[in-house]
Amino acid sequence: MQTRLLTRFLAETVSGLMSAAFLALALLAPDWMEGLFGWAPDAGNGAAEWAFALGWAAVSLVMFGSAGRTWRKRVRVLRAT
Repeated sequence: MQTRLLTRFLAETVSGLMSAAFLALALLAPDWMEGLFGWAPDAGNGAAEWAFALGWAAVSLVMFGSAGRTWRKRVRVLRAT
């Protein structure tokens, strides 16, 4: 069980870090969508990029919160043994 909790914690942490990196990309390079895909889904006003940034922020919060909960559970399991 300890190995499974550690694996889950690492997966949640890596997912949180990746979504935080995508959030940083969306905030630092607001025209990344146009540069990467060559088309502007929001006609160049930046609304799509902000929507993606908010989505990545939400994913980051959920993943880091879940990783913290998993870590606390792992600590409780280790103390019980």
